[in-house]
Amino acid sequence: MKVYFTETQRFRQWWLIVLLIVVNLIAISALYFSLQDPIANDQLTTAEIILVIGAGPILSIILILIPKLETRIQQDGIYIKFFPFHWSYKIYKWSDISKA
Repeated sequence: MKVYFTETQRFRQWWLIVLLIVVNLIAISALYFSLQDPIANDQLTTAEIILVIGAGPILSIILILIPKLETRIQQDGIYIKFFPFHWSYKIYKWSDISKA
């Protein structure tokens, strides 16, 4: 099948990466300062500490930097895949599209 156009889009804007870094630094510093307080230190479990320091930043990085939108315009229609939510292309046939 002949491909007329292809495009890949990602969330790689500089301001989005800066925002991601700032939010993760705030979460880690809040945890650090709460651990310095003996009253708050008794309230935090090991699982909460691991969640904030490890899983929080990793999950936010995955949710922002991994997704990508792939678009292909072919002879029989438009193919779209939004990874990781779509593992295969979704096709919109030209006969199903009334306006573009």
